[in-house]
Amino acid sequence: KQHMDYDRALKYYMESLKVQLEHNEKRAAAYTYMNLGEIYGIKNEPEKSEEYFKLGIKNAEGAGDNISLGNNYCGLGTLYCKTGRYALAEEMQLKALDIMQGVDDRIGIYNIYLALGEIYFKSGQKQKALEYTQRALAILKKAGELQMRKDVYGQLSEIYAGLGNYKLAYENHTLHKQLNDSLFNDENQRKLTEQRLNFEFQDIQQKKDTDAREALQKQKNIRNLIAAGLILLALTIIMLLVRRHKKSSAKKQKAYNQGINELQEELSVKDLEAQALRVEKENIQLKNNLIAIEKEYEKGEKEKLQEKLDFNRRELVSATLYLYQKNELLTGLKADIDALPQGSAAPQQINKIKSTIQQNLYMDADWDKFKLHFEQVHPDFFKDLNDKHPGLTAYEVRLYAYLHIKLSTKEIAGLLNITPASVTKAKVRLNKKLKGDAEEIPKIG
Repeated sequence: KQHMDYDRALKYYMESLKVQLEHNEKRAAAYTYMNLGEIYGIKNEPEKSEEYFKLGIKNAEGAGDNISLGNNYCGLGTLYCKTGRYALAEEMQLKALDIMQGVDDRIGIYNIYLALGEIYFKSGQKQKALEYTQRALAILKKAGELQMRKDVYGQLSEIYAGLGNYKLAYENHTLHKQLNDSLFNDENQRKLTEQRLNFEFQDIQQKKDTDAREALQKQKNIRNLIAAGLILLALTIIMLLVRRHKKSSAKKQKAYNQGINELQEELSVKDLEAQALRVEKENIQLKNNLIAIEKEYEKGEKEKLQEKLDFNRRELVSATLYLYQKNELLTGLKADIDALPQGSAAPQQINKIKSTIQQNLYMDADWDKFKLHFEQVHPDFFKDLNDKHPGLTAYEVRLYAYLHIKLSTKEIAGLLNITPASVTKAKVRLNKKLKGDAEEIPKIG
């Protein structure tokens, strides 16, 4: 949460809400109102948070979406608990519980049991707090992630301590700490695995044959020529701007030059994207040629073509990682430009830069490129998914693909431009929509 830019998230949710209301999309609006309520709750603005949760309830009822309705009631109850209005908090959570039991949403029921336990504990009803927290634990014994188990054991430890049962309080605190350490170790293991894979890629890179090195050098020459052209263009623009604004203060000139540099970086990213597509096309052609020569050429020739195919595949992996980093870079650059004081730079030029960055942040081309790379590793993945689950939306297909390659909740939130909490809820809905198919449902974590 400490790395989240909630003001930026609010801006994009408001823009989405405007479109949803224009098209009378009550179901989508219900989820957007819920997310707005959660963000204002985190920002300690309870009045706005309450307003949006109530609007979420109204739209969910209008759309007949019980899951969204239950989640909005649950969010409102959590807000009331946070602000000390325990009677209202209990009322909202009980309404949410009735709805979630009606749709048999076990994860939703778990969340409500845990929330009721917190409400009763804070309002002095410690025995009832223990009862509902134990109900939450009973659900986790059948199905539950480490993070959820850690939370419930932490709450049980507090309740037992409040009841004076320090032995059970200590036992549950120990379980809470063990799970917290396990989650920490899992994250470290993931980072170590990434480092090991990077070392393996570097070792393979050193063994490229002469043809691969020549191809790489050719690509570098092309990039250098393009970079030189962009630098020349940037220098020309800067010279013209200096002449036009030579009477400006040093502060304004510095801010303006920064905007030009950001434009140059954005143009370089677009060039790399085009280069990645060209390499992808060459990769597909090489793969087809490799299949064709299996019956016509000797083993040595086929191995040589296979090595070149491997080289291009690595190039595509690097390009895909760069595209992900590009989105984060452009988002940060746009925030930096927005933070400039009014009148500190030429408005027309800065607006042009912001418009260019904005357009590149939300191009569907990024998803198309991802699909190209993805289907090289997992052929017919999207066709098979559509055959088995034709009712999935485009949004759910994206989420399913990101889960399939085991991206973290934070990484998925960055790619889909939503909060991590929204990603978790979207996973739960996808889990239910796939009806528990153990072979098809990605692990929720």
